Amino acid sequence: MADIELKRAFTKVQSSAIDGRASYSRFREDQLAALFNLLSSNEDAIIKALKTDTGRPTYELALELSTVLKHVQACFKETEFKKFASGTAEKLAKGEILKPLGAVLIVGGVAAPLDSWLSPLASNIVAGNTAVIILPELPTLSALLHPILSAGLNPFAYQLLLPSSSLTSSITSLSPSLTIYTGTNPTLRASLSSVKSILYPTATGGNPLIISSSAPSSTIASLARLVARGAFYNAGRSLNSINYVLVHEELVQTFTEALVSATKEMFGVDAGLSDDFAKVAASEAGRLRGAIGEAVRSGEGKVVIGGVDKDGVVVPTIITNVTRTSALIQQRLEGPVLPIVSISSLEDALSIALSKSGSVAYVFGNSADCHYLAHELNVSTVYNNDIPLEALIGLGTTLPSSLLTKSTTYLSPLKTPLSSIFPPFTSNLRTIFGVAKALKVKRAPHATPILRSFFPQGLFLMVGGILSVILSGTGYGVFSLFKYYTRSL
Repeated sequence: MADIELKRAFTKVQSSAIDGRASYSRFREDQLAALFNLLSSNEDAIIKALKTDTGRPTYELALELSTVLKHVQACFKETEFKKFASGTAEKLAKGEILKPLGAVLIVGGVAAPLDSWLSPLASNIVAGNTAVIILPELPTLSALLHPILSAGLNPFAYQLLLPSSSLTSSITSLSPSLTIYTGTNPTLRASLSSVKSILYPTATGGNPLIISSSAPSSTIASLARLVARGAFYNAGRSLNSINYVLVHEELVQTFTEALVSATKEMFGVDAGLSDDFAKVAASEAGRLRGAIGEAVRSGEGKVVIGGVDKDGVVVPTIITNVTRTSALIQQRLEGPVLPIVSISSLEDALSIALSKSGSVAYVFGNSADCHYLAHELNVSTVYNNDIPLEALIGLGTTLPSSLLTKSTTYLSPLKTPLSSIFPPFTSNLRTIFGVAKALKVKRAPHATPILRSFFPQGLFLMVGGILSVILSGTGYGVFSLFKYYTRSL
């Protein structure tokens, strides 16, 4: 039944994509205004529903909703008729015509319960696409927003469906122009990787934080606060959460002590009672407890703070002495567990980070070390000496418009030497194309002999020459004085 419902919904929005109604600028503007107004007028109910479903702190949910509303508002401004028309004319003057992709499929995820589908929806409305949206597997939120948005948005262009396992399993039977998915279902992710898809997170190997020996010791306390927030915001389940730390052996002890102190300051001695810490679902807690216990039993780590409290809640956990082969750093743990690995050099850190498939990385150190790591790491984004809160909220990024549209190159008549050539062709093509000349490499010579001092051999020659002149002059002077003295006697 769900399979039929999905195909019916997709057929409807696909027809709207073909007839072009969603590509009109005023239609886009109307839909974005409706989306913004429906969300903003139900802010309190949305946050309450999310708190029931996820157990996350109110401030985290409010931040994500605020981020979504700002994005929808920015998209709305892009569709203002005069701005939209002038932008289209500018692109046309440059020889580019942007067209909608067509019918898009968006599947919401629990890690970013609002941003995973509402922001892509707004971006696709701007692009002129139609969409089928499968809401995230959060029953209270889905029950609230499904009727509100279904009634407020154009039903021929945008279809919202309640989540179900049978529904997501039938996604691969469709042929959408693009699929956006933020869930963790390995079977579905594998099947979508063979079609045009945008998958978040882009990799499952975990996001590293690398601390170089050049990181000033005076900044360790402020760095520890950033790390505690970056690792335990949304209980470590954000798409850009820090999943493991690679810190230079000279700074391990100082950094660990500062991180423990910052964690206690943020969440209290008993984080399970804190209103600022997102609680992990019971089903996930069992998996995390097993991972922590196995690491301790096998000698692959030592818990310095956290673990499981008396109520069975997994609280912010920091594990030191983690080996580079430990299961704790082989893949994303999706929880408030932060392994710390000691490294001896930047190359040591790279050998660990490059063996995993992270999507973002955070690096701390001087400019030279950060630049080096940014060049060598195989991730899409490197944050230099910062762990911004914006990176942790929702998707942590917005979809570039180039992924949501298709482009046609529009060329005006060209006036070139070839424009006037028609058969019968002349036998003397050199009159048209000219005679090719050999290319010569030109390098500027040194302007003065002094510039040669910048090279070792030039420096040696110059110093040797100067010393020769000084010594010969001194010798001649001494000889002349001696000769004069002997004559005077």
